[in-house]
Order: sequence, then structure tokens, then C-alpha cells
Amino acid sequence: MVRPATMLLVVLMVAAVVAAAGSTPFSGWYSGAATFYGGPQDSATTEYNTKIATGSCGYGDIDPKLWPFYLVAGLSPSNPLIQSLKERGCGSCLEVECVGAPCHPGVGPVQALITDECAERCSSSQVNLHVFGFEMLAPTDLGTVDVRYRLIACEPVDPITIHVDAYRVTEGGWLRLALKNIGGDGQIAAVELAPAAATNLNASSTFIEPRVVRSPRARGGGLWRKANNTYGAAWELNGVPPPPLHMRITNARGQTIVIADAIPRAGVLGDIETEAQFPPLATPQAAEGTLAAPLVPPPGAYLAPGTPNVLIFHGPDPEPLPADGDAGAGAGDADAPSSPADPAGMAATVAAGEDGAQYAVAGFADDNGDGIADEEPGVIGMPDTSANATAAAASPAPVKAGPPKYVPAPSAAGGPGRRMLRQCMRNRAPA
Repeated sequence: MVRPATMLLVVLMVAAVVAAAGSTPFSGWYSGAATFYGGPQDSATTEYNTKIATGSCGYGDIDPKLWPFYLVAGLSPSNPLIQSLKERGCGSCLEVECVGAPCHPGVGPVQALITDECAERCSSSQVNLHVFGFEMLAPTDLGTVDVRYRLIACEPVDPITIHVDAYRVTEGGWLRLALKNIGGDGQIAAVELAPAAATNLNASSTFIEPRVVRSPRARGGGLWRKANNTYGAAWELNGVPPPPLHMRITNARGQTIVIADAIPRAGVLGDIETEAQFPPLATPQAAEGTLAAPLVPPPGAYLAPGTPNVLIFHGPDPEPLPADGDAGAGAGDADAPSSPADPAGMAATVAAGEDGAQYAVAGFADDNGDGIADEEPGVIGMPDTSANATAAAASPAPVKAGPPKYVPAPSAAGGPGRRMLRQCMRNRAPA
């Protein structure tokens, strides 16, 4: 009787050998040793652990039924192969070939995705594979086997998936995400987000860094906000703009793609499937930072205006909020012009959270006319679903009269000086 693990091994061997045979190399060969995890826990049992370790790259739970299946690997942080890679090598693909007498005869190299690090028990030249990947190279009773390995192009069978690990909608907004199924070299150099309501993907100016930065704390220029690669493949952003959010992704080879409405609503968690993927490199030996030739957009994508190689993909459709009885003119009309800026400087929009509740999300504030956002966008507050709150929303209380707002006279110092003065007055204002 054939063990299920053996049947799975045969399927993986065929898929991996075919994938590795035509893959583009990105490095020379490195010599080392391969080990494994997930095999029989002791000699008294033949049970295999069919789960894949979550790993330290930030991808969350890895489904072994999806690419790269069980073909995953972990490297030591001191491995010379990943020292110069983005995201500490997470998302890059290895071609691993067994060398020496104990190898399975006639078996070529296999492809494995780096999803973890092996910091405590791995040497700087060691590759730690899942047991099913190791079994494709050599018998598991060896424990370890000599191999050589190199970086190759990743060839996922699925488009890019956005894994949102955490999304805080209060206190200015914050999220953490990772990108899975990255084709090509698998290395992400930059992740940027921009509010869809304020970003025109059909204007060439959207893809050219402006000279005037709209926010003193925005690091990406204009409405594009750069996330920080905090560890592994995890990217974090403070001051999240109101969703839906477009996402701009740049890899280490200089290729850029944009996913429209990539983050459809506030508070969404888990995997978001897209139709986007990086195109193949024009030349197999394209150097890091080298832009490819003008691209031919694949089905479902188009070139960004004014650019030869920035592809825009349609993302998941944002989930509409429940229709209001009085939606007003232009509701649901994609060609309707955007609303004018709120004179009070708090152009709030409403977004649906993961639990279906509505959150009030603040837009860019600009109440002094200097063209610079004075406050970061963020969440005004958590939703109140109580009966009193519902009644209050139906019959809002009249605004109480108060003292006139202090407006400082324009100064030669420009916008930043006025903001500092206003902040000082707010701090001195009585509670």
C-alpha cells in the first residue's frame, strides 16, 4: 500500500523539477548542507507533520495546497546569500540540488521559497527544508545531506496575494501587511499606499514625485505613503489614509506595478487576492535596479500614463456601504467630481470595518490654504452601535455656540510656522 506521503512526494517531485528546470538564475552556486523539519518525531512513529511552520517572514499561515506547496525553506540570518537581499531574503526562491552518493538517483534540483529563518540551529551555509522537500532530494534517515543552492526567479502559479496581518482603525490608523506570490526575484524594495478618493490613476502626475510634499510627515511625496519594512516580508504604515487604498509595489529590479483598490475597506484582515503580478524580466541577467524595456500590458492591466513600464491592475472592488435614503447627486457615478475640501479642514469619509460596522475616517486636513496637509489622516473614533447613538444620528443635536476660533496672521515663515503657532494655541486652550 502506498503511503499518502509517498503519493504527495511524487506529485511534488514532478512539479518542482519542471519548475526548476526552466527558471532564471539570479546568483551563482553556494555549497552547504540541507536539513529538514516536520518529519517523524521519533523512531516509534512514522507520522509526518503536514502543517507548514508559520515562519518569521510574516506570511501568516501557509496553505500547503497552494504554491509553493511544501517546498519552503529557512536560512540562517548570517547566510551570505541573503545579506544583500531585500526583506532578508523572504519571498526569494532557491534552487537546491543534492550532491554526493546519498542523493536519490536521477533527481534534479528542486525549487523552494524562503519563508522562514533558521537562526538557532542552522549554520551560515545550511538550508532547512520541510520534510517533503527534503525527501525529494535524499532519504530522511540521513538527517542531513550535502547540497548546492542558488537564487532563481520565482514562478508562482497564482497572482500576488496581500496578507493583512493587523489593521488598527483608531489612533491615526496603522496596518501591517506582507505580499505573497511575488514573481521574478521575489524581492520587494518599496510598498506605497494612496487613498483612492484622492488619487487619479489616469493622470501622469500621479506617478511623478511632486516637488511639494503635501504632508511634513509623509515620506513618499504627494499622496503616496511609503510603508516601512520592519522585519522579514512585513511592511507597516502609520497614519493610514482613508480606504479604499491603491497600492504601488516596486521590486529590486526597478519594476513597478499598481493595484487599484488593493485595500478595499478599513479593518480588513487576512488574505486579499489580486490579479496583479510582476512581468518577466526582459533579460535573464538584468541587474538589480535595472529597468526593463517598455512592457506590453497583460490582460486586465494597462500602462500608467507617462510611464513605459508601470503596470496598473484592477484590484478587488471596494465593498459599498449600505445605501442611504438621501444619497445626493452623483452617488454611484464613477465620473462624478470629488467633493470640495471641507472648509473646517476635516473632510471625513466613512469606511466599513471588518465587522461590518462603519468607521469615520478623517481625510487630509488643509485649513490654511498653504497647500500642505496640517494633520495626518486617521480614524476619528470607534463605531458606536448603541440605540442612543442611532437616535442621535437620526436627530443630531444643534451645534453649541462658542468663542471665535483663533486664526493667526500669516507669517513670512509660511505654512509650518502657522501650524506650530496653532498647535501652541491648542495646547494653551482650557479644557
